[in-house]
Amino acid sequence: MPCSCLAVKQEVGLLSNQELLLQVLMDLTPPELSRFQWLLTRKVLHNFAPIPPHWLSSADAWKTTETLLRCYQEDGALRLAAEILRMMGCADQVDELCNRCCRTPVPSWPATNPKPRANCVEALRRQLIDGMQHAADVLDALHAHGLLGEAETEAISIYAARRDKNRALVDMVLRKGARAQQMFYQALSQSEPFLLEELDSISKVCEEVNPARRGHVRMSSCHS
Repeated sequence: MPCSCLAVKQEVGLLSNQELLLQVLMDLTPPELSRFQWLLTRKVLHNFAPIPPHWLSSADAWKTTETLLRCYQEDGALRLAAEILRMMGCADQVDELCNRCCRTPVPSWPATNPKPRANCVEALRRQLIDGMQHAADVLDALHAHGLLGEAETEAISIYAARRDKNRALVDMVLRKGARAQQMFYQALSQSEPFLLEELDSISKVCEEVNPARRGHVRMSSCHS
């Protein structure tokens, strides 16, 4: 829909929730939109999982709106957008979005969480190292369940670089065996469900392309 049509509908109060969200994002300046997108990749609201950063790479207002709706559905997208805009000091837009929000709890996870399969952590090792954004949450969960001791947790936590920390965590989990890998998968499904959903989809495609390697997928073969 052309921008002028959205503006006219906004003036007379005829915008749908999705159109309102799009109009609000289109009204942001480029630096504001970039900050909005960055905050979408962080933990802003409880039970609203962060969006993987590469999903928003080079995204404009249209693509950002589509991604919000895909991840959180309509009401969840309005709630999260309103909270981020509040953090950014955009009071007028916050009020407008909040007036459209329902009062019922909104699930933030994908409709169906992928189920762990044999060797999934080993098969997705490189993609997990590259893609995880919140390894500390998974680390805390494994420590809380007694799968990692205090010394092991500290040994991983000392890494400052994200990929180094991810590598140390994934390799530690692989050394711990099947139970640790299952708990890792479950913890990741809570902290970064969208990443896990994406990796699971890629894994299934790779298995269909090369069924002989089922259970031990090497993702690089799918991208070569």
